[in-house]
Amino acid sequence: MSRQSTRWIAAAILTIVPSVLAAQSLERRVAQVRDGEVEFNFAARPGVCGDGRYWMRVDANSWHGNINDATRMAPCENGPVRVVLTRSDGVTIKLQTYAGPLQSEQGATNIGPVPARDAATYLLGIAQDVDARTARDAIFPATIADSTTVTPTLLQIVQNTERPRALRSTAISYLASRAEEPGGVGTREAGRRLAAVARDERDNQQIRQQALSSLMRIDAGGGYAALEELALATNDPWLAGEATKALARSGDPRAREFLRRAAARADMPNEARAAAIAGLGGEYGSAADGAFLRDLYPKLTAERQRDAALQAIASIGGSANASWLLGIARGDTGAVQQRRRAIEMADRAGVSVNELIKLYDEVGDAEIRGAIINALARDGSRPAVDKLIAIAKDDTQYNQRRRAISALGKFDDARVKDALRGMVERPR
Repeated sequence: MSRQSTRWIAAAILTIVPSVLAAQSLERRVAQVRDGEVEFNFAARPGVCGDGRYWMRVDANSWHGNINDATRMAPCENGPVRVVLTRSDGVTIKLQTYAGPLQSEQGATNIGPVPARDAATYLLGIAQDVDARTARDAIFPATIADSTTVTPTLLQIVQNTERPRALRSTAISYLASRAEEPGGVGTREAGRRLAAVARDERDNQQIRQQALSSLMRIDAGGGYAALEELALATNDPWLAGEATKALARSGDPRAREFLRRAAARADMPNEARAAAIAGLGGEYGSAADGAFLRDLYPKLTAERQRDAALQAIASIGGSANASWLLGIARGDTGAVQQRRRAIEMADRAGVSVNELIKLYDEVGDAEIRGAIINALARDGSRPAVDKLIAIAKDDTQYNQRRRAISALGKFDDARVKDALRGMVERPR
């Protein structure tokens, strides 16, 4: 080992040792309380405020505690973080965190203010060593301590497969949100390590999914590149599909563009391509995405991908998409299952009841007509009910009359009851 490396290690030890010793001192002081409550407080990082008792806010939009409309209107005051530990027979069984104006628990042993770094080191020690819920609860106050570096320890917890799943899940979430902290793991390394967790087929699947979902939350693009690489993992269809779904949940323009490219690729795994197609709908879906999917639909051969396209187009909605879906339902060459699905999706996209009635009169296929009856029943408007009554009375297909009567039976409407009674009493 070089002399320079030796000096660097020595300097690092000199930096770490005082904080560890101080944390041990805090641990000893807490340990003196075998039963009851013990509390201490420390400086909060910028952006943390609260009422000191019931709720707090971290950064701009992250709220903790009892939150309601009155809470959001109340002043959020700066102040220290206060941690209250409940001890029983020498074991910490509960940990609560407050922030804002300093208060105190009646009857609690009050250690008073401690350095924020020492408090964070002590709390992260609990997270590393304790198996109960207290370990999870200890992570949050450590992440809001002023001028602290928590991500290296959080990463250790994430990578330790022997630790409880819920604890690792909590650590993953805070690792992603704190990846940019000064002197910490950093966004690129955090993204790389979470991607490695997602790739590990030996690990718990829920942990792998949590790692994938958290990648997109890493700021400065630290997780996006890793997610895109995982979405192209053709040797692992599950991983590719889940990574694509994680990208689809983001409104990031880069993710939207990736979804279009992935949806157009015939060599993508079926799971991932279907996820990309579905991801183009939803709350971020645009008219341009709808046009893209309508053009793509005839080129799709897998049933799952076609169904994903129909759902995505319906979720975007609008008259152009609703009319297109009706066209799929009206077509004579498509599979009946897809045509039935198109009717359901057209209803969701906002097609008018008059268009559904017109389509019923145009098509002769019994399955398609049955799907339209279901759509009319979901609509429940007066024109829809009138059409159902007409079908129940006069349709030439016996099965359609039965379907219409069954649909009408769900309406608590005097007009419907009179119509049904008249059908029962009508001479045969």
